[in-house]
Amino acid sequence: GNGASCPESLQMYEEVLTQLAVPVTFTKDQAFVPSFFEDWVFYQVTRK
Repeated sequence: GNGASCPESLQMYEEVLTQLAVPVTFTKDQAFVPSFFEDWVFYQVTRK
């Protein structure tokens, strides 16, 4: 999930991004999502 309350899954996702065949850079931002009543982390991934 994208929930900030699950840092293990976010770390796993970032590791996958670093191992892609195509080199990428990414930024992330955190925001409260009212419909889920929790903070979510959103990624923007672009090719290098």
